[in-house]
Amino acid sequence: MKLPEKLKNIAHRLKPFFRKESYTKANLLRLLKKYKKQIFYGFTVTALIIVLIPPLTFLYFAKDLGDKERLMDRSKTGITLLDKDGEEFFAFDKPKEITYIPIADIPQSAQQAVVAAEDKNFYTNPGVSLRGIARAFFANIFAISAQ
Repeated sequence: MKLPEKLKNIAHRLKPFFRKESYTKANLLRLLKKYKKQIFYGFTVTALIIVLIPPLTFLYFAKDLGDKERLMDRSKTGITLLDKDGEEFFAFDKPKEITYIPIADIPQSAQQAVVAAEDKNFYTNPGVSLRGIARAFFANIFAISAQ
C-alpha cells in the first residue's frame, strides 16, 4: 500500500472521532487507549529531542570556541591602513594599542554608508526590529524549503 493510501485509510478511520457529537469523554478515552503506544512513543521522542539538542549543539560547536582569554583579549586586535603619506597601507594583526576615533571625526558619508548597509532604521528603532526578525525568519524557512 502506498503512503497516500495509508494516510487516507487513517483519516477515514479517525473521521468519526472528529464529529461534534463524538467529543465525549468515552470516545476520547477509547482513542487514547487505541493509540496509547503511538502517543507514548511520540511524546518520548519529542522529549528526547528537546532534552538532547542543547547539549549536543554545545558539544558540536564547543571545539571551535577556543580559550576564553584569546576571545576576550582585545589588546591584540589589529588593522592599520593609514597612508596619504602616513605610510603603511594595510596590516592586519599588528596594532598593540587601540585608538578610538570619535564619531564626529568620521565623515558623514561613511557613517551613512555603514548604517545603510546594516540597518536603515538604526536611529529610529529601539535596538530590536520585530519586522526584521520576522523577515529573517521567513527568509530562513523559505531557504530551507527550497533545498
